[in-house]
Amino acid sequence: MKKYALKVAYLGENYHGFQRQPNLKTVEGEILDALRKSGLIEDLTSSKYSYSGRTDRGVSAVGQTISFLTKKDLKIGYVNSLLPDDIFFWAYAEVNLDFDPRRDALCRTYLYFHPYSDEDVDLMKMAARDLEGLHDFRYLSKSYKKEVSTVREVKEVSVNVEDDIISFIFKAKSFLWQQVRRMVSLILMVGRGELSLEEVSEVLNGRVRKNIAPAPAYGLILLDVSYPVSFKKDEKAAAKGIKMVEGLLKKVTVSRFIYKSILKKVFNNL
Repeated sequence: MKKYALKVAYLGENYHGFQRQPNLKTVEGEILDALRKSGLIEDLTSSKYSYSGRTDRGVSAVGQTISFLTKKDLKIGYVNSLLPDDIFFWAYAEVNLDFDPRRDALCRTYLYFHPYSDEDVDLMKMAARDLEGLHDFRYLSKSYKKEVSTVREVKEVSVNVEDDIISFIFKAKSFLWQQVRRMVSLILMVGRGELSLEEVSEVLNGRVRKNIAPAPAYGLILLDVSYPVSFKKDEKAAAKGIKMVEGLLKKVTVSRFIYKSILKKVFNNL
């Protein structure tokens, strides 16, 4: 018996989110069908199948990670042949039997794109810096049960503008539901003068609740989930991944500069 961890890329716009749901087309549903057809797994219990985290409908991914137990050798090309063209594995690693893609994640990185419309870039960058560190994000996330902590430590938030496109990078060990998209909205509101930096501080400390709706899902990509594990890249699948994401970025008019400087690194610098 061996355990594999695999990196999976997908276009979220074509699915009802990552997590499987009855009678709905989901990324996870397609993945599980392919794993069963390939003979790698028989059922979820015996395979101890798991994933790094779910993404909402419309959110795409490059670095989503799954793991499972199997008696068979992995043939990534064969598994990909059983998947739709907009879902595929591009890197893999044989891991310890106790590996858990959610628990063992060191950092999650999200990338978000948005058209630039004369927002104040300096103010947005200041708001981004304010979001870094340990804060209570209860007003920047979907409603949670009271017993669930909404305190998270954000390692990095960056804002860059190139060719009339704003790119946001968010890094943390974990995020709350809709936290990233609501942080995007908050930063944009500051850039438009709709929210002051003082109000950002009040929202972060859970003192003042503001109506901060999540930014649209289509601009968000789960860029990477990092582990203390060395993944082996499948060159053919990685090349396909670059083309897939490039196509996605063209839909939101993202510049070649952002594509080359950020996304290509994910596939080529493992």
